Parts: sequence; structure tokens; C-alpha cells
Amino acid sequence: MCFLATGRFPDPAKLSSGEHRTAHTLLLAAEIPIVEHLTNLDQLPASGATFTAVPPAVRGLATFPVRSFATLPAG
Repeated sequence: MCFLATGRFPDPAKLSSGEHRTAHTLLLAAEIPIVEHLTNLDQLPASGATFTAVPPAVRGLATFPVRSFATLPAG
């Protein structure tokens, strides 16, 4: 399971020291990966596609790229 962020979110590097990323903190504490900053999602059908993200086998990093892709339904 992962959380797929499809909206526009503030760049964490640009947050001031008083701002918090509560959703990120809660999801990551529950070991739920967050996938964000994807492009071309408008090319997918409204339903039926299967999303896959293949992360490298790492732990303890704040952020890293993944290879992500969608499998479309037959037909």
C-alpha cells in the first residue's frame, strides 16, 4: 500500500521552519510510502488502471526516486 498524492503540494524544502508536514509524518510513521510529483496522470483512464511503484531497497532516506508505471485494463 502507498499514498498517491495527485494534487499540487508545497515543496518540503521551501516550507518555513514553523510549518509542519503532518500528513507526511503520520503516513511515514505508519510505514506507508508516499508517491508524489508524478506526471501524465491525465493520460490514464478514470478507473481500471493498476499503479505500480518500484522503489530501491533502502531504509532511512527521506526521499528517493522510484520507477513507476500503470498497467491498463485489456480492451
